[in-house]
Amino acid sequence: MDEPVVELSEHAFSLFEGSEEDREALLALHRGYLDANSMGLNVDALRKVWSEHPHCVWFNSTGYNYKGIEDWARLWNYFGPRVEITGPWRSSDVRLIGNGDYAVITCERMAAGRWKSDDDEPHWTGDDWPSRSTEVFRRENGEWICVHVHISTRGTGPRPEERG
Repeated sequence: MDEPVVELSEHAFSLFEGSEEDREALLALHRGYLDANSMGLNVDALRKVWSEHPHCVWFNSTGYNYKGIEDWARLWNYFGPRVEITGPWRSSDVRLIGNGDYAVITCERMAAGRWKSDDDEPHWTGDDWPSRSTEVFRRENGEWICVHVHISTRGTGPRPEERG
């Protein structure tokens, strides 16, 4: 499998007041999340990116909220054997917002994959999986870690106001 691709917006850091080291650490965590997805929903890799704090809440494109990493791990353990990632995760228009204490990364994402189970296929599967995410980070024990993510499906094609 090819490495995930991270394409920064031309304005990627215009709203970020942290250091260059903070930028690098946060983008590494973003890439780590894409890597965990690309490795067949690897929960061990995800644990290196996401906080172990039990009160974190994650909003998934399934439409459900997941509370704490163990709740999210159950989701990935369910989907892991049922999906096959056939192309690398790509994030584009990546923007970093925040300072040296809190940070947010926003991006559009795309992956290629297929549903390989007899279970009901989720709405987000198909050849390409367009989505977007907002990832929230804070420092825990001096290190950046993701404490919230909100993932939703992303429209493709013309926006409603552009359809004339």
